[in-house]
Amino acid sequence: MIVRMMQLAAVVAALWLVAIVSAQQPPAGPPLAAWSVPTRDEPMMAARAWFVASDGARDFVLFEAPPRGEVAAAPEAAGAEQGTLRPASGLQLMPEVMAAVDDAVFMVFSKGVSGFPLEVRNVLRARSAYLGDRWVTVPAGRFDAEPPLPATGLPVAAAGVRGRLGVLMLGVANAEQLGLMVLEGREWRTFPVPQDALMLARRTSERRGST
Repeated sequence: MIVRMMQLAAVVAALWLVAIVSAQQPPAGPPLAAWSVPTRDEPMMAARAWFVASDGARDFVLFEAPPRGEVAAAPEAAGAEQGTLRPASGLQLMPEVMAAVDDAVFMVFSKGVSGFPLEVRNVLRARSAYLGDRWVTVPAGRFDAEPPLPATGLPVAAAGVRGRLGVLMLGVANAEQLGLMVLEGREWRTFPVPQDALMLARRTSERRGST
């Protein structure tokens, strides 16, 4: 039970940090972004980042900042230079939230390309792979579809922790309650956020933010 609480608190802490950063950005602030956490056998330079920014018209572009160090899954890959960005894919809509998990980025959409709300929230995934002499997006020209999220509630933040995708939702059970939805296999599991875990997450985020 204690281990389960600590695991839940770790996920909520990561989500709480994302939510705080997002809330502090002005409406015309930086683009939507997500960072991956390297595995235990990888250096921090193996982390990668994803960004979604407007292309100046009506569409958006998904960018990747490739790893700058050795990646266990692709030991032959050369580390990217500092500041390197590559266009990973075009997007017709800005995601509500996004998260990076290992070599993948997950994006949550509540509207279709027509602009009308969907009956469920689409969750799309793209991966980064090293092919030949460069990082590329797979699958090419499209995204993988993950199990959708319910249309009820409001996604507050998303984060990847220990290879798992978590989405913090407001108003799934009721308008005031936060719930944690975790993708396990092909199914979303909903966990109420215990007050103890929420307090631990808040203290963790405050401690990290002060360093």
